[in-house]
Amino acid sequence: AGQVDREKKIMMYCTGGIRCEVFSSVLRARGFENVYQLEGGILKYGNQTDTRHWRGKLFVFDDRLSVSIKDNNEEEEIISKCRHCGIPSDTCYNCASFDCNNVFPACPDCAVK
Repeated sequence: AGQVDREKKIMMYCTGGIRCEVFSSVLRARGFENVYQLEGGILKYGNQTDTRHWRGKLFVFDDRLSVSIKDNNEEEEIISKCRHCGIPSDTCYNCASFDCNNVFPACPDCAVK
């Protein structure tokens, strides 16, 4: 591995800000000074700003799998498709078996197959 320029600016963002908070302190402890993060993560940012340019849902690393960052009154654009039949679907499923080990979008009809 090559040397990393400790003078470069580093911008981090994550879903809720917790991982970035931890990792930014690790980077600072290792001599990186120009470390920035999106305070509160993408979810807080989405709740404080105009989301008209945001498309789809936000993938999250917990049992929810995806969440909306738009106001409840706004229509959500579906940007993903069912892995099996190809129709628009933004519901994710976690196939955690050894044979599959995948997270994927699926429509309700295909999800039961």
